[in-house]
Amino acid sequence: LVSYSGNTLIPDTEMTAIFADGQINGSASCNHYFASYQIRGVSLEIEGLGWTEMACLNPEGVMDQELEIMRLLGSASSYQIQDNQLIIRTDSGQQLIFGESQNKTK
Repeated sequence: LVSYSGNTLIPDTEMTAIFADGQINGSASCNHYFASYQIRGVSLEIEGLGWTEMACLNPEGVMDQELEIMRLLGSASSYQIQDNQLIIRTDSGQQLIFGESQNKTK
């Protein structure tokens, strides 16, 4: 994740998303999350979003960041791919912007 609602991630945190076979999963910095998704044209619907329930105290604010990102992801309504970035939008216009992974497997 590059940014969410115009915010950059707290330093030393990372949020990932892997979309495959109708399932999305990844790391939200502290916890791992999972859901199913459906794409219809540019519409994106994420269903059954759940995540592990670990509590992380460091870095400061990581849990608030994670909850906001999960809220946005659960509210996804459309997507766009532009300049090697995945942009997920909510109905209210908020965005999650994902960049290309730096840890690609060959």
